[in-house]
Amino acid sequence: MRLISIEIKNYRSICGSAAFNIGDFLLLVGPNNSGKSTVLNALDLFFNDAPYDSDLDYPQQLQKGGRGYRASTKIKLRFEKDKTKKLLTRKLGYHFRKVRGHDNLVLDVEIEYPRNFNEIQKRKICITSKRGKLTSFVGEKSKANELFEAVRNNVKFAKISAIRLKDTEIEKTILLEFLKLSLQGARKYIKAYNNFWSILHKKFKDSEDLIGSVLHEFNFDNNEKVEFIFNQEHFIELMGQTINLHLINKDDIKTNFKYQGTGLQSIILITLIKFVANQLGTKPIVILGIEEPEIFLHPGAQRAIFNYIKNDETQSIISTHSSVVVNELGPEDYKNVVKMWKEGSDCKSTQISVTSRLLYDIYDKTDVVGSELFFSDKAILVEGLTDYRIIKKTLRGRKHFSTVIIPYGGYSRIFDYYKVISQFNIPLIISFDGDVMSRKDSCESLENQLIQMKQLNKVGFNKFIKYYKKNFKSQGDSSKIFKYSKKHFKTNGFLIFKDSIEQALVSQENVDEIIKWFLQEGVKFFNLDQKNKQDLNNFKLLDRITKVEKMKGFVKRSDIKKTFILERLYDMLASKKILPATFLQSIDLIIQSSIEP
Repeated sequence: MRLISIEIKNYRSICGSAAFNIGDFLLLVGPNNSGKSTVLNALDLFFNDAPYDSDLDYPQQLQKGGRGYRASTKIKLRFEKDKTKKLLTRKLGYHFRKVRGHDNLVLDVEIEYPRNFNEIQKRKICITSKRGKLTSFVGEKSKANELFEAVRNNVKFAKISAIRLKDTEIEKTILLEFLKLSLQGARKYIKAYNNFWSILHKKFKDSEDLIGSVLHEFNFDNNEKVEFIFNQEHFIELMGQTINLHLINKDDIKTNFKYQGTGLQSIILITLIKFVANQLGTKPIVILGIEEPEIFLHPGAQRAIFNYIKNDETQSIISTHSSVVVNELGPEDYKNVVKMWKEGSDCKSTQISVTSRLLYDIYDKTDVVGSELFFSDKAILVEGLTDYRIIKKTLRGRKHFSTVIIPYGGYSRIFDYYKVISQFNIPLIISFDGDVMSRKDSCESLENQLIQMKQLNKVGFNKFIKYYKKNFKSQGDSSKIFKYSKKHFKTNGFLIFKDSIEQALVSQENVDEIIKWFLQEGVKFFNLDQKNKQDLNNFKLLDRITKVEKMKGFVKRSDIKKTFILERLYDMLASKKILPATFLQSIDLIIQSSIEP
């Protein structure tokens, strides 16, 4: 028996419904306050009867009234019957049913907290089995309750909170739980434990009879019976308090666990809990919910602990903020990842289902890594490596870090990249040079890609070209084109450089500095000869566009990589704060663009 899907409705920051499938592991990624902990808390509510307060745990936006404000909080789990593992309760197996799309039999279990739970204190259970729907309130004597408890006896959920090291005595709590689970999970311990209490009760029973006879002899007839009461749970707790955890170094020096570094403490606690879960095996099955396993750990340890959790037999649901953790996944693992984000006060989520080939294509041919696609809130497709480097530098300089930049390397590839990006629910901006508008073949290629993307909306691409030629007189007009494309196409906008990005870096105000930089620094950086220097001097006689065209020819003749020389040029312009205002305004369109995936 294993958990294969979760559906949560109207719980905390999830207003409406969030549903996703679970394999051997599930990774929840997203910014702070996007609902990752809500998923783990919902499972804690289902399995462990965690506290529920309808004034706090019910979505705040629904409490104010409006559509759906009377809807209940519901947590629905689907379990799959694994033929290779036996259930603790045989009768439970009879209720699993065949469902289209699943090879094994499944059972749906839902628990519902009504809107007025604080007043009535009643929860409702609904189990969908092969005998139909069984419903009941929790605590009532019914078949539904019997099955509900059987499910919770077969499957346990242990949540490892992100604040696991805040309590200085947390290791005592974990060690106590380790002791309890060990006693419950191994027959020889249970037998020894029961024998211990049997002998103890027998010895104290003799004392009870003796004291009772003495009281009777002294005429205390109203108190003639004596009984010793043993609090077994308290006894185990006392046993747990006697356990200490020490680490021994190479010099055979012992150090108490609580005096170790927080990263080491975190690893030990996670490892210990997973060890207990594995020791229990299938009786019961244990699901681990781990918040941010990477906290307090350096990158190498983050990779190690995540792979230890992911590759273990125990099902794990993990929340993370770490790009190091996400980058440990290959595209074939993305089906086990849920991306979460916030829209207003509501949490949204999507589970990735993109083909591996397209993702590998992006990773192999660009500098993009997996975490950028998961943690970015916008994406911009740029023509080539030069555009990628310059735009990335400019965005970083403007303190903007949440846009992923992907060079598509040819208009025929835009649609493929669009299919990938849309899976990550990222709004898309398309960038290209204005000279494409003067080339018929490039225009047709770009138009075909937009048709495949179903981006053509109120106007056709030909109308857009006419608008562009009429209104785009200089780089300062880029905002007009951006707004027009955003309005008439199903995209976040087209970012267009009048001729090319290198031309956009040159203006009348900074051209003298550019020439001076080439004459002074170019010799040092690029080993320019006298002929090259003479070519650069001739720049002074050219207008702005010709200067840039001349620069292109100079770069080609000198066999200098265009991207490298332009990056150096950009760094100089940025350090002297003489980047053209029209260029910066164009980049700001990316930053200011509203998020509309």
